[in-house]
Parts: sequence; structure tokens; C-alpha cells
Amino acid sequence: MNCKSEDLPQCHNNETFGGKVSIVVRITVRPLRVMDIFSPLNLISMKNINTLIAICAAVFLFSSCEETPDAPTASVPSNLKGVFICNEGAFGLGNGTISFLNSSSNTFNEDLYFTTNNLPLGDVVQSIALYDNRAFIAVNNSQKMEVVSLDNFKRITTIQGLSSPRYFVGNGSKGYISDWISDKVYVLNLNNYQIIDTITTGSGPEEMAIVNNKLFICNSGGFSDDSSLTVVDINSNTVITTIQTPVNPSSIKQDANGKLWVLCRGSLGSDFTPTPDDAAGALIQINPRSEEHTSELPVTL
Repeated sequence: MNCKSEDLPQCHNNETFGGKVSIVVRITVRPLRVMDIFSPLNLISMKNINTLIAICAAVFLFSSCEETPDAPTASVPSNLKGVFICNEGAFGLGNGTISFLNSSSNTFNEDLYFTTNNLPLGDVVQSIALYDNRAFIAVNNSQKMEVVSLDNFKRITTIQGLSSPRYFVGNGSKGYISDWISDKVYVLNLNNYQIIDTITTGSGPEEMAIVNNKLFICNSGGFSDDSSLTVVDINSNTVITTIQTPVNPSSIKQDANGKLWVLCRGSLGSDFTPTPDDAAGALIQINPRSEEHTSELPVTL
């Protein structure tokens, strides 16, 4: 079944807390390698190397004569109305951060968590979710989730006992944390921040959505492939059904009409190399009441 233009999702990536509107953005930053800088030399013939060296030397001498002002010291924002940016950092270096652009003062804080807590956030910042005047920050390779107040971004607590936390969603006094390596979703008591239950999922549980007292979990395949959504009754934390999808569903959002849209990223196969027989990605629509896969848009490169 083909999707019509009016069927496309009308989602808003913002949350409102007592008049404070915040937007979440996630950025993955790969460290610059030496080969990235000097790879253009591969395209230059030997007779032009001396010219290139002379130009570089001139640029260096010119730039070294200029004074570079010190970067302004980051300050604690007066309010948290603005845009939160997840900077994943380099794997294994523990340099993940949350940056913040204040829409009231038009100021930017490069590392908000360190500014307000005087502590580094951790290794591989996967996501940030805003719920009930709190931010839940999944720090993937540090195997933890940091919980901070949205009044001042001060740390409330750290949730341990996780293997590879990915995303968080909340409902009432319970929270749900998808964990990639363990193929589970952890159920969290939001009053005391204790893990009270676990839900077994497909491979590599990723983003989640709660609709009509059901938790829809994208099984993104982890280090292999999966083609399913796990549907859970949040009253009993038991699996209701499994919805078949195209390969590796990873993102899910509810639109203005109550329908769910799931982005399936496809697969490069076991060789992790683009080939003509790779499984294509797709954007699909799910009816959350009937739990049916109702329409699909192929996504190809």
C-alpha cells in the first residue's frame, strides 16, 4: 500500500516543561585522522610539492602573527530553554558531552554537564530524553544513565547495572531503558531510580514509543540483523506480540494522527560492504491499536 502525502508524520522533536521548550539534537563526531588531512597529496604530482610547501609556510607565518583571543568561560545558563546537543565523543576516550544553545540569551555552552557538575559525562553519549522536568542521558560505553534536573542540569543520580544503554521513555512513575547488548529493556522505578523488571526483546533494542498503554520497541539488529518490533503491555511488562518489519527498525515516532512511523535502516549484510543485494531501508506506518503494518515507503540510496 502506498503512502499519501497527508499520511506522512507530523512530529515535533521538542518537549515542554512549565513553559520551557527544549529541543534535542544528536551529533556523532568522528576524530580527524592524519590521512584525512594529507590525503589531497595523493592527487598532487611531485613537481608541485615545493609550491604547496611554500604556500603552507606562508599561511603558517601569516596566521602565527595574529593574536587569538581566549575562548569565553562557559557559564551556567539562567534557564534551560533551548537546544540540547548530544556529542557522542570518540569511543574509549570518555569525552562525550552535552552542549546547550540558550534560545533566550542566544548563548552557547559547549559542555553543560561539566559546567554544572564539575564532572565529565562519560564515554559515548548516545541520547538524551526529557521527561517530568528531568533529563535522562544514556552514556553507552560507560554503561550508565545519568539523571539531571531540568531546573539547573545538576546531577540527581546515576543508574548503574546497564550493559549498553541506548534510549529512554517514561510513563507515569516508570521509565524504560533499551539496552543494545543484553537484548533487553530495563524497567525503572522513577521514584527511587531502582531497576524493578526486565523485558526480553529482539536483537539490539533501540528507540521506543508508548501509545495506548503499549510499549513499541525497535529491534535494530545489534551486531547482526532483525526485522521486528516488540510490543509490550506496560501494565504487566509482558510481551503482547511481535510485529514483522523490513530489516533493522531503529527509529520510531508518533504523528499528529496517532499513527506510528518506523524507520528501518536496511542492512549491508555480513560483509558490511555496499553491494546490489543489500536489504534496502524503508519507512513504514504502524496502526498502534490493531498493531498492523499498514503502509510502507522504500528508502534507497
